[in-house]
Amino acid sequence: MKHVQQFSIILLISVIGELLKTFLPLPVPASVYGLIIMLVALLTGILKLDQVKGAADFLVEIMPVMFVPAGAGLITAWSTLKPICVPVLIMTFISTVIVMVVTGKVTQGVIRMGKRGTENDGIHKNSAFFGAMISLIAYEIGLILKKKFKMAIFNPLLISIICVIGVLLLFHIDYDDYNEGGKYISYLLTPATVCLAVPLYEQIHLLKKNLKAVAAGIFSGTLAGLCSILLMAKLFGFDHQEYVTMLPKSITTAIGMGVSEELGGIVTITVA
Repeated sequence: MKHVQQFSIILLISVIGELLKTFLPLPVPASVYGLIIMLVALLTGILKLDQVKGAADFLVEIMPVMFVPAGAGLITAWSTLKPICVPVLIMTFISTVIVMVVTGKVTQGVIRMGKRGTENDGIHKNSAFFGAMISLIAYEIGLILKKKFKMAIFNPLLISIICVIGVLLLFHIDYDDYNEGGKYISYLLTPATVCLAVPLYEQIHLLKKNLKAVAAGIFSGTLAGLCSILLMAKLFGFDHQEYVTMLPKSITTAIGMGVSEELGGIVTITVA
């Protein structure tokens, strides 16, 4: 009963986020509105941590499996991705390195300045559930491989997407038939993204302690990512849809999917 109540609260906040997205003319995903609402509710004491923590921890833990249906959709977007595959790979690699270096250097620089200041001042088609079943099985295979080999390349999400695409191609299953069941997993994505407010709230003391460094790192990293993607998009002659598809690549997948959709990008390629 306790977990049912927790899920109910999370779903209610998710619905409020959806309503805000409907009425506010901003390109912001509903999940972001919900995340902010939950974080504010936790910070102000309107909502207590134990009222959502159990269900939130569960949804955050299983969040990667919710990306599998969207990731497997790459099979339908391959015709779009194929002509620009090499530029996309180049842009992904270069912009990721730029963002990591800029964000890391700026954040470390601000932290060092803060430390000096502290020293001085003190601071399937036949089954509606086929898609969901195959997604869960594929993700479990990914978890097993990750646990066995302990290598970053065996990312459970990556492995599960490859497995699902392999099954669809091998058995000639149409993606739409698969997604009839897979989409039910995706429905949980907004509530799960809202739940990211819980670990954020639990680490709020670290954010407050390093607020300047975090803010500077986010700003510089975002700016570096936007500029590098824009410059390379112009260099490779990308159109608007292709450009905005790449734009959210450095955002966590849960929010990046929503941003890509809001901007008119190709979500399945953004996920990949």
